[in-house]
Amino acid sequence: MPDYKVGDQIMFHDAERSELLNLTAPVTPAVGTITKVDADDHPPKYTVQREDGSTTTLGRSDFLTQE
Repeated sequence: MPDYKVGDQIMFHDAERSELLNLTAPVTPAVGTITKVDADDHPPKYTVQREDGSTTTLGRSDFLTQE
C-alpha cells in the first residue's frame, strides 16, 4: 500500500456524510485532499478536506484510492 502524505488527492467512502444526511443508500465516493496525517496513531489517521471545504478524519480502510 502506498504511503499517503499531505497534498495527496484521494477517493474515499464518506460514511460521516452519509450519517449526517441520514441516508440509507450508499453514498457516491467522495474526492478530497489530505491536509494532515496523524502518523503517531496506529493505524494512522488522515484529515481530508472535501471538495466543498469541509473536513473529515479517515482511516486507510475508508480510502478507495489504491495506487
